[in-house]
Amino acid sequence: MSSNLIKPSILSHSPKRRVIASHPILQPIGDYFFQEGIDFDKHEGIFGQIGPKSGVLQGAFAHRTCRGAAAGGARNWSYNSIEDWFRDGIRLSRAMTHKNALAELWWGGGKGVIARNSGVGLEEGDTPLQRRLVFEEYGLFISSLKGCYVTAEDVGTKDEDMSAIFSKTRFTTCIPPGFGGSGNPSSPTARGVVRALEAAFSHIGRKSLEGATIAVQGVGHVGSNFIQFLLEKRVKRIIACDVDPQKLQVAEKRFKEFYDGKIEFRLTKQNDHSLLFEDVDAVSPCGIGNILTPQTIKNIKTNIVCGAANNQLGDPAKDDKLLAERGIIYVPDFLANRMGIVNCADEQYGYIDDDPFIEKHLGDSWENSIYNCTKLILDKAKATKRTPQEIAVELAEQKSFVEHPIRGHRGIQIIETRQRTFEGAYGRTCLSSFGFALIILRIFDEDFYTIGFVYIAFGVALLIISALRIRNNIENFDIFEKNKPFVTSGGYVALTSGIALLTYLALLVMILRMD
Repeated sequence: MSSNLIKPSILSHSPKRRVIASHPILQPIGDYFFQEGIDFDKHEGIFGQIGPKSGVLQGAFAHRTCRGAAAGGARNWSYNSIEDWFRDGIRLSRAMTHKNALAELWWGGGKGVIARNSGVGLEEGDTPLQRRLVFEEYGLFISSLKGCYVTAEDVGTKDEDMSAIFSKTRFTTCIPPGFGGSGNPSSPTARGVVRALEAAFSHIGRKSLEGATIAVQGVGHVGSNFIQFLLEKRVKRIIACDVDPQKLQVAEKRFKEFYDGKIEFRLTKQNDHSLLFEDVDAVSPCGIGNILTPQTIKNIKTNIVCGAANNQLGDPAKDDKLLAERGIIYVPDFLANRMGIVNCADEQYGYIDDDPFIEKHLGDSWENSIYNCTKLILDKAKATKRTPQEIAVELAEQKSFVEHPIRGHRGIQIIETRQRTFEGAYGRTCLSSFGFALIILRIFDEDFYTIGFVYIAFGVALLIISALRIRNNIENFDIFEKNKPFVTSGGYVALTSGIALLTYLALLVMILRMD
């Protein structure tokens, strides 16, 4: 990525120009996702920077902010390409719009995405100080967005990271309890998934989870707590796996003393989804997303898929139908895992034991609780012969356009103030130069005409440089072609600076020579 992107950059959707880029080098990326039409859904803003000191690629994605600021966790993850980084943020932020709307929170949909395999600070062997620097940079980056995105804890981040972010911005949740925040949201997230799973069991006529066998993919913070709550529901057996041996060791140690023999732990390799194929009562993906694809769905034996992982469907428009065709009940992930954002959404209002604003999502009395909402969606899907994903998305879309009762659609207003593009800056400077020239040539006498012509020449030079920059970016940059060398715009910036310096020196000499 270019040193030009050290300062926060933006891609934003505009009804007039489709996608507007702050840097011409980013325009092909916006056009690509817009034309592809798979994941991009009129996202209001995509912000990114390269850490000034760490060199780590950091981003914030805002999908829709009708209900409030774009809110969602900051994911610290490794990506094979810049395309994967963009695609993950685009998909996750849209899912957060649906999650927050379906939970009836006054938040829009957003997501933070940090590429831990870029720069220095987030990989094994890097020091705690280097890691803290990355998240302090991210906090400053979030502050620069003026509140259109509010971050939180997510996969790959922990309490210390949120503390570093909080030290540089007020636009964050999941603040460590020591600073008055709600801390890690894994436990309430797991509780919510259990409730969704109970609703799915009820839908097929089973009264409880007791005696069931559940396969859990991923034993991180959420997966481990999920196992704990399943055991409290007296399930018969749990098969759990993870690709991280350290997480498995922690989980085995946690459960061995009390539940030895009831849980089978497996170490799996990356992209090994064999756990999904177990002949069990339910499969619960609690790790990475994009695991329900045509290749995996054809081998799934269970009747229920319900887990905490985000974006479980490889293609949300097709793979839900493949599951339905095989008689598999799929509980949409943004319905089942809402409690993470619910837990931290209203930190500013303080805490009470058994908080009714939290517990209503986990109970049976509120019509929009996880249990009741899941039952409603599954029942409606069965009655209309549509998929639960279609019903849930339709309901979430309707709610996501309801504007905040006090602030209205404020997020887009903030984003629009950041849409002054670099090409716009060239254009405004050109217009200013031509304006000065026109004033001089129309008002002043012939002695000043030379100054007017200098301003005209300066404006024309900027127009030429702007056109050359655009052509350079189109011809020499393809973010999806890994073997194509990256060419920055540093030469054009230097040329512009040189011409500006010569122009003002010339003007100074002309003024000094006047009588």
